[in-house]
Order: sequence, then C-alpha cells, then structure tokens
Amino acid sequence: MKVIYYIAWNEIGGGTRHLASLMTNLKPEFDSVVVCCSAVADEYKEFFLKAGFLPEQMVFIPRWQKWLIVPLAWTLAGLFRRIDPNIVHSFGIQADMFCGLAGLFRNRQVFMSYFESQPLTPNTGWIKNNFYSLMNKMIGHRFTRSIAVSEGIKREIIDCGLRRMNEIEVVHLGLEEKKYVPADQDFKGLKQRAPVIGTVTRFSHEKRLERLLYAIPYVLRQCPCAQFVLVGQGVEEIALKQLAKRLDIEQSVEFKSWVKDPYESIRAFDIYVMPSEREGCPNALLEAMMMARPVVASNIPGIDEIVRNGQDGILVNTADPQMFAEALIKLCQDPQKSIKMGQQGRQRVLENFLIGKEIKKLKEIYTASVGQQTSGAVFQGLL
Repeated sequence: MKVIYYIAWNEIGGGTRHLASLMTNLKPEFDSVVVCCSAVADEYKEFFLKAGFLPEQMVFIPRWQKWLIVPLAWTLAGLFRRIDPNIVHSFGIQADMFCGLAGLFRNRQVFMSYFESQPLTPNTGWIKNNFYSLMNKMIGHRFTRSIAVSEGIKREIIDCGLRRMNEIEVVHLGLEEKKYVPADQDFKGLKQRAPVIGTVTRFSHEKRLERLLYAIPYVLRQCPCAQFVLVGQGVEEIALKQLAKRLDIEQSVEFKSWVKDPYESIRAFDIYVMPSEREGCPNALLEAMMMARPVVASNIPGIDEIVRNGQDGILVNTADPQMFAEALIKLCQDPQKSIKMGQQGRQRVLENFLIGKEIKKLKEIYTASVGQQTSGAVFQGLL
C-alpha cells in the first residue's frame, strides 16, 4: 500500500521527526513518499536523507506555486495521478487546503488530514485564518478521516467547524523506546542544590517562554545556584534575550541553538519545563518524560492528557509566572520526590505513548479507510 505525505512547514521540529518515525515504522506494509513545498526545502532534503530515506521517496515543489494556489493544487493533482497512492495524508490546515483542492480532480485516493496543533492560531493572522477556514469547509468533505494528536485538538477542530466529530480519530504520538534510554539519573545538580532546568522548543509566542523568564528571579531567591537552559530558535529569540537582560538573570540563563535531536540536550537537564499557552501532544515533553525527567508544565489541553498532576510532574496555571516558580522550587528542594516523579513519568510513556501503539492504530485506520474506498468504487462500478 502506498502513502503520500504532504507537508508545508517552514521549519524542522518535532513534527518533522515524528513524520520520519511514522514513515520508518510503517514499512514494509506501507510504502511512503513525502511531498514538500517549503522555504527550507534544502534542509528538509538533508534531514530525510540523514534519516535514511532515498531521493526517490522525496518530491520538492517550488515554494512560489503555493502563493498562487492554483499552480500548487494542479501540481499535486498531477503527482497523485503519476504516483497513484492509495492514501494522501496532509499535515496541517494549509496542507489540507491544497490537498483537498487537488483531490477534487482525483477520486482514486483516500484523503486524510493530520492535526498536531491548534488549526487556527492568532499568529497566522485574521485574513489567513478566515481564508483557511473557508477553504477547508469547502473541501473538508474530500477527507475520509482526520487524525488529531489529542482530545484537546479534536475539540478545537470541531469548534472551528472544520470536521464533524465522527470524522476525527485521536491518535496520541508515540516514541521509540530504544532511542530514549535514561541517562545520568543520579541527578547530581538536583542533589547538590544546583539543578539544571531546561526546555527544548521553538521560540515563538504560543510557547510563552517569557513566563519562564519571569519565574526565574523567584526561583533564584530560593535556589541561587540553579541554571536555566533554553534550546531552540524562532522569532521571539531576540526579545527573550533582551528580557533576560532586563531581569538581570543573564548569568543564570543560557540560550542554545536548535538541535535536530533533542536527546543530548534533555539528558543534561534535571527538570524539564513547558510553559506553553497551546499544545497538541508535545513530542519534547514525552521525550523528557521518557528520559525520566520530572516536568513542570502548563495545565492546558494536550499536556493534561500526558502529565498526571502530582505524579509525573506539576501542572500550573500558564498565566502566572510565580506559580511556575513555586512548582520549580518545590522540585528543587525535594530531589527524592522529583526523581520519583521522573520515574513515574517514564513508566507512563512506556505504557501509553510508544510508537508501536501509534503505528498499530494508524495501520487500522489506513486499512479500514482504503477498504471502504474500494468497496465504494466496486459498488459504483456495479451501478
């Protein structure tokens, strides 16, 4: 069975790593091709080649085509005709729009959509949000199934009127256990009252990293030797560094460039923190828990499906930096409790968020959807 994955992201992050993992683990039953229209096409090519994919498994479309909409939809329709996949699976609302338009010219394939984050965000802008919403309502019927990575994202898709409830399946992200072996679990920094507290994320508005920075002075009053590490990049980077300077916490905060594999960064942390305003099923949070790191995170949909408050970590009101500080201080001052939370978090991921479980469910959805499409085609042929 052949699957085309269409992506339009302009950065490599957790979603990209997750897609590569899906393509790898769906073999040999599913033969995958990734189609990409992006401002960072060369980076994507390098990424997928390093991940072990062959050049013939990648198709790159010039970015200018999506600016005019029709050329890209036409190109995609031609690709679907030439490659003739059983399934076309798009990632994100912009990708859905183009695949849905292309799908109006093709009846042979099953079209599916994948939502790993909030479909319509303030960052996108009013004009684009309304345009994407209108277009998806027009072509939404072309999608046989839609997959959401959390119940929270499923609710948002429904509330936006993009899909009906019975068209959406929730499939949580899954990690490969062998990649995330706990390391340095003696937590020397934590035990010596010099904990390393960190996060790996995009430096963008919805991640609300400024709330972490505002929390740091409170933490330093109780734990003066604590160190904070922010790994990533993005449009907020300069503003965050300026805020750290204004708060006079530069000596305690380190900004590190984005890494393609966050494993080495997370293993250096004693505590993982995620002050996001919005999340789907955050991959980096799962990775931190898989490595037995206790977490302090926002009490928001998506995260609250992963972290059990008080067991695997502490969930707090994302709008209050002082509450983040109090939670971090609590973990810093009780190393044994923190270590136990990390161990329980790893066990939770092992039981609920492994790639095998995700792949099993995805294969079931793919097989059932293709079967329905085939039955429908046979029935139409008989008529």
